[in-house]
Amino acid sequence: MNYFANPYQGYGSPYGYPSAAPQGAAGALQAFGGQVTRVNGRNGADAFRMAPNSSILLMDENDPIVWLKQTDGAGYATVTPYTVTPYQAAAPVDVAGLENRVKRLEGMLSGKPDDADAPGKRKQKAE
Repeated sequence: MNYFANPYQGYGSPYGYPSAAPQGAAGALQAFGGQVTRVNGRNGADAFRMAPNSSILLMDENDPIVWLKQTDGAGYATVTPYTVTPYQAAAPVDVAGLENRVKRLEGMLSGKPDDADAPGKRKQKAE
């Protein structure tokens, strides 16, 4: 057998048989290039061409929206918008202030007068 005349050479199999996944076909796995695909609104997302049975996230250029475009086996597309907002870290919790508020609330529920603002009330009465 002439090894160099093998039509399956270069398909990744040392025995000359084609691999399980099609190479270069429409359904083949593609390497992730690390790129963000940007479109202009709904019309741009609708116009983006895709192979059947695939999906992609498309970043909108104008609005904080990400479009999820999916195609079925016949190539019919469904486009779903998702809003995107910048992440904001939650404010740190002031544990000491929280403890004071709970103690004051417990005092109010037990029937004791609320003396937390007593110095402020005395100043108002003195004026």
